[in-house]
Amino acid sequence: MIQDATHKQNKKEIDNWKGETCKNPRGEDDVLFLNSKKRIVDRVLALRPFALNYVPKRAAKYVVELPEGLGKKAGIGDLLQW
Repeated sequence: MIQDATHKQNKKEIDNWKGETCKNPRGEDDVLFLNSKKRIVDRVLALRPFALNYVPKRAAKYVVELPEGLGKKAGIGDLLQW
């Protein structure tokens, strides 16, 4: 009975999720791909949401999503720090 109540609560939360993490109303983001040393190895400007068929040109360990237009300031080989 407890398991069933937990399942119903989780399903309700999933059904009510509206994508609060998406801050860009058009849905396009700039995406940076970084290697293990946090250097940009590839970037995509204005990537459409759920475009799962994109593969970076070089191996990447990290992915950074930025609001559209902000990725133009970063170039291949640039170092990001956090």
